Amino acid sequence: MENFDYKKFKSYYFVGIGGVSVSSLAIYLHENGYTVKGADVSQNSYVKKLKDLNITVYDSHKKQNILGADVVVYSSAIDFSNEELSQAQCENVPVVNRTVLLNSILNDYKNVIAISGTHGKTTTTALMTEVFNCYFNPTAFIGGESISYGNLLIGEKDFCITEACEYKKNLLNLSPTVSIILNADYDHVDCYKNLNEVIDTFSNFALNTICIKNADDINLKNISAKYTFGIENTADFMAKNIKTTPNGVSFYLYVNKKRTCKIHTPLYGKHNVLNVLSVIATATSFNLPLSKIKTAISNFKGVKRRNEFLGNKHGSLYFADYAHHPKEIENALCLPTYKGKKTLFIFEPHTYTRTKVLINDFVKVFSKTKNLVIYKTYPARETFDVDGDAFTLTTKINSIKRKNQALYFDDVFKLLVYAQNFDKVVILGAGRLYDDIKRFLT
Repeated sequence: MENFDYKKFKSYYFVGIGGVSVSSLAIYLHENGYTVKGADVSQNSYVKKLKDLNITVYDSHKKQNILGADVVVYSSAIDFSNEELSQAQCENVPVVNRTVLLNSILNDYKNVIAISGTHGKTTTTALMTEVFNCYFNPTAFIGGESISYGNLLIGEKDFCITEACEYKKNLLNLSPTVSIILNADYDHVDCYKNLNEVIDTFSNFALNTICIKNADDINLKNISAKYTFGIENTADFMAKNIKTTPNGVSFYLYVNKKRTCKIHTPLYGKHNVLNVLSVIATATSFNLPLSKIKTAISNFKGVKRRNEFLGNKHGSLYFADYAHHPKEIENALCLPTYKGKKTLFIFEPHTYTRTKVLINDFVKVFSKTKNLVIYKTYPARETFDVDGDAFTLTTKINSIKRKNQALYFDDVFKLLVYAQNFDKVVILGAGRLYDDIKRFLT
């Protein structure tokens, strides 16, 4: 729906209101005086938060739920066969994608900073919020659960910070002041035919913006940018003398080839150093003093499901990492937090299409993992496909491993019994096993 103006309507209905990005929009409108309700079959922590705010949330999708709504909002994860969307169209009630609503809200802000990339968006958005909140009073829409702010921070109208998700090219619905491109890999294989289409989407997103990009990512080489950041290749903002410490990573920051100061971040890995550099580049472009930027970065508390410590059970330490793409898994397997001879990695594949198309990359990244379990596939919106199934992935991994072969589990209780044999247990993936493990640990 082009030229959508959210202020022209008073009553909003959200299909899948319990989603992390959808719930933040629902709360934003509620806090600004709009009537909000919605439905979600998953009664998760976001739904609980909505209900605590006295927002009506139905536990099933029924056409009568939308009664009285001026607008029905949906995310791209919702199929148009949904009963509520179908009813809205029958009644000529405006139906808008959540990013169209988001963009309309963003139009209220003087400066909009949108963080894109295949990996690292949520961590970078949360860190950007942390930095800007030390000097300004920004609004932020975070596509995950920041330890400090949750998935939403409501502030003043000078700055809005938001994730820009590339799924189904949704980021092209946004018109930010600043576009940040962290990286580009082939993902969301159900809606992109190849890597070039992904790159083209990021390139189109950057048009007519102040673009800040990763100079080390070869896939971004043809995208024009106002500022660049990097470690290996010459860039406007660079990290040198990178050292891993017991509580994070330190490096010297170079701006325009001149050494400025030492930065410490509690985030591990070179991929996170790049994320930090993108934040420094953005904050500096708005004249934030390096002293405040440096302090905010060092105090960052992180994001849930990103190298998150979950707890201790039967002598085993449990961690969670959202890594569900081969590149993300490669980075996660190298984190010092997870080192140890008796560390068990449990991977829950996310969607059949991703696993099927990238299966050789998954096999390669797990080929040297000693203690590995593949848990049943989290299908999300998809139907069963044997070629992208978790058991098929397990078989392919074991076809190249003579010893230390991967195990397959489809029962969480049997999995937990097996996990008791290890000192550390790391849950990899973006599915529901994370919630199952958290319930087990409480």
